[in-house]
Amino acid sequence: MKRKVASLLSASLAAGLFLSSSTTLLAAPSISPYDTVQAEKAITKNGVEVATEGNVSFITSLEKGDSFSTTPLNFTNGLTGFEASFRSAGAGLVEVRLDKEDGEALGSFKINNTNGSFKNFTVNVKKAVEGQHTLYFVGKMGNVDVDYFNATAGEVAPTPTPTSTPAPTTTPVVTGEVNPYETIEVEKVAELKDAMVTPNKSAVMIRENGYALIKNVNFVDGAAIITINGKTTSDLSILDIRVDGLDAANSIGNAKFSKSTEGAKTIQVKKDITGVHDVYLVNNFAGSNVTVDSIVAKAAPTKPTPTPTPTPTPTPTPTPVPTATPTPVVTGEVNPYETVEVEKVAELKDAMVTPNKSAVMIKYNGYALIKNVNFVDGAAIITINGKTTSDLSTLDIRLDGLDSANVIGNAKFSKSNDSAKTLQIKKDITGVHDVYLVNNFEGSTVTIDSFVAKAAPSKPTPTPTPTPTPTPTPTPTPTPTPTPTPVPTATPTPVVGSVNPYETVEVEKVAELKDAMVTPNKSAVMIKYNGYALIKNVNFVDGAAIITINGKTTSDVSILDIRVDGLDDANSVGNAKFSKSNEGAKSVQIKKDITGVHDIYLVNTFANSNVTVDSIIAKTAPVKPTPTPTPVPTPTPTPVPTPTPTPVPTPTSTPVPTPTPTPTPTPVDNKDLGFEYQINSWGTGYTVNFAVVNKTGKNVNNWTVKLSKKDVKIDSSWCVNVAEDGDYYVITPMSWNKTIYNGGSAQFGIQGSGSIGSSIGYVLQ
Repeated sequence: MKRKVASLLSASLAAGLFLSSSTTLLAAPSISPYDTVQAEKAITKNGVEVATEGNVSFITSLEKGDSFSTTPLNFTNGLTGFEASFRSAGAGLVEVRLDKEDGEALGSFKINNTNGSFKNFTVNVKKAVEGQHTLYFVGKMGNVDVDYFNATAGEVAPTPTPTSTPAPTTTPVVTGEVNPYETIEVEKVAELKDAMVTPNKSAVMIRENGYALIKNVNFVDGAAIITINGKTTSDLSILDIRVDGLDAANSIGNAKFSKSTEGAKTIQVKKDITGVHDVYLVNNFAGSNVTVDSIVAKAAPTKPTPTPTPTPTPTPTPTPVPTATPTPVVTGEVNPYETVEVEKVAELKDAMVTPNKSAVMIKYNGYALIKNVNFVDGAAIITINGKTTSDLSTLDIRLDGLDSANVIGNAKFSKSNDSAKTLQIKKDITGVHDVYLVNNFEGSTVTIDSFVAKAAPSKPTPTPTPTPTPTPTPTPTPTPTPTPTPVPTATPTPVVGSVNPYETVEVEKVAELKDAMVTPNKSAVMIKYNGYALIKNVNFVDGAAIITINGKTTSDVSILDIRVDGLDDANSVGNAKFSKSNEGAKSVQIKKDITGVHDIYLVNTFANSNVTVDSIIAKTAPVKPTPTPTPVPTPTPTPVPTPTPTPVPTPTSTPVPTPTPTPTPTPVDNKDLGFEYQINSWGTGYTVNFAVVNKTGKNVNNWTVKLSKKDVKIDSSWCVNVAEDGDYYVITPMSWNKTIYNGGSAQFGIQGSGSIGSSIGYVLQ
């Protein structure tokens, strides 16, 4: 509650309007409640204020006992309910009362967490209200912001001509038959329940469980698809199409709308609906509303006249209109790690959905295009379920274009071998792509049911076996040891929809909030005392040594606790302290092993404080301590003294190689930085795990290592950038591991081919 005083305007109105009935010049004009009424235009404000974010003004901090009132509203058309836009970080309850703060209650808005955005809520009013009235919005629970509201008119019969047109304009009666193959403007033909024509008379707004009924729709040629043009201001709305009745069993398909993806939605019709039917457009998603402009149907394909004669003439030719029928529009992103039913999402060319609607038949040079496939974790393999009636068909997978250079693999089908085919993907295809399934075998057809991808393996972190001490020569025989590299194929089972903690996680974009809210600039989350931000499915595939939290507070001190998989204190893995004099990034040392997928709670545990959190990032747990292979140099001194006496003149030319390994590689800034490595060789290849160790007594913000090309050949690497400079590989850190905290270390690794010695020349900077 901001403060328990009415505003200056409220006081002046109380003095000027309500105490002096003769002062009619100051009376506020009445306005229509059926149009949008901005809450900030309130004439009295008790315990609330007006706030502005961007170009939006609203009433803020309406809490228990607070209130604001409207200018007089003229309910000429009666009243059946209200719709209002609220924002809240938790549960809230707001009552609407008539004419005074403790007047008759018309209804209560029940508000839930809106996750930092304004959302619309509705309430039905049972009382008959007509004439001019002032409304009071009274806080009963929670802390909410109010942007605007509007009233829903009652069904008042016009008094001048009682018999002529008693029905309101929102309920036109359909006469005759409606042609679904031309655009049907819903607002012109529909009968409405819990729905109303929009003020501009161009569409129909349908509330939860409301519907628009279009009678006598003549599907003389059936329907393959129905396209609905609409939008919603809710996070999600689902519009069901039901035929000849409101029961859910009458559904023939539905369309999903969200405020971020409005526009035309295409529904594949699964039933035969030939003939004349009543069509109900039903909003069946709780707490939402959906605005529908128009619908149009596309006729069902003519019966597929499959084989004119049992002659071997290719069966595809009798189907003259394959392209016309199945063109469903893909909206949103497609998840390739779950089975993708091609016939439900693909756009087709020289291809058609099979009569049983379970697959897609693609002719030679035809294709099925699946848009916006999100390979968030890459792809190691793609499995295609299909078959052919031809001797051979080859199906190409092409990415982002039809050119053959876009091929990432193909599958061969024959009529004797029609099972699932698995393709090895050789390219990195991480990210969102359009996938073309192209039949490129002349004179053939191929029928595709579905496909599914398996994520690419995570970076190979071959765990060094604690047997690096023996030199590579005694162990060339164990050729089985090269299997550390193929093993990653066992690990490509990432959690779909998981959060990667090793890249910056913007908390406001992924968190569920309680007693917390997104800041007005949408860049961070402000968490109150005992509130939290919950980030689900965080995949600590490599564990976590530290988690760095970027945040600040306006309080003297705030403590943000990191808790894993529950709100109990016992779930804490560390905390960060913020003060108003010391904001910025705080690094939390993680005391427990948190490898795997976890829910992370960021909890403000300091009384009467709030803390604003921008982002978090984790640093992987160090690999098992690498025993430094120092015992190897001891055998070398014995051979060295014997050769030195004989080649006295020649060794003078060899000082050139000795400077390169420079055993004193610390003529650099951070002399207390340590460098450790462990070699794991199997004769024909090797991996090396490195660690840059900070013993300086302070944080180090950047580092560079140069590795001698005489000692290693780098084929691949992880957790670093690799460049070349003359006789050296130049190793620099990634953005997330360039800072080494005092007493900590930065780990990285390389993989090479061939043999390797027992020591590596390096320069550490």
